[in-house]
Amino acid sequence: MKTLILISMLANSILLSQDVADLELTDMNGDIQTLGQMTEKEFVLVDFWATWCAPCKIAMKDLTENYESFLDKDIQIIGVNIDGPRNLAKVKPYVKTRKIPYPVLYDTNKSLHELLGVTGIPAMIVFDRKWNIIYRKEGYISGELKTIESELSEIIDQGS
Repeated sequence: MKTLILISMLANSILLSQDVADLELTDMNGDIQTLGQMTEKEFVLVDFWATWCAPCKIAMKDLTENYESFLDKDIQIIGVNIDGPRNLAKVKPYVKTRKIPYPVLYDTNKSLHELLGVTGIPAMIVFDRKWNIIYRKEGYISGELKTIESELSEIIDQGS
């Protein structure tokens, strides 16, 4: 029975990985993209956020300030906005005004959000090259990014 459960979990993980990499979302220019197309990095940090979410704004500010540090660690950041139709017009000006250096995608129907079982925002999920989840965090407190970076470094070093 334990073997069957393990095989089922592994199969679900493989399916989820492929679904995440191939899921189509719209970028800020209105073009359709998949997460799999958007990076050549070893790891991808997907940051779920919304314009009305105060902790999201703090997390995005910290991610923006530390963007180069993440790239140096071979981690691509991709923002995924989950604003609904009423707030969608605010997203592009918000990103431009704050000079967000990483790509931002729209998940207005929350397909990726739901696929990954995100229950709160901000949410940061880090994937390895095979689109396996290696780190997950929901919620954010100012200054917490250093702790997150440290935890990620430990996970990445263990996998090397």
